[in-house]
Amino acid sequence: MFVQMNIKRQPVIQRGNLTVDPQRYIVTLAGEEIGLYPKEFDVLLLLAQYPGWVLSSEQIYEAV
Repeated sequence: MFVQMNIKRQPVIQRGNLTVDPQRYIVTLAGEEIGLYPKEFDVLLLLAQYPGWVLSSEQIYEAV
């Protein structure tokens, strides 16, 4: 399986008290902004886009 990210056109993702805004590269947890490095943000965005999926490290590496 190959997962392709499309960050530019994604809406804000809300998962519980976690919010990921792909267009502004902002992550908040319980209303507090979390600072992430770009690759950390990309991995978190990928995981938020596919809740409940189990992705291998290879799939994550290829997608990010």
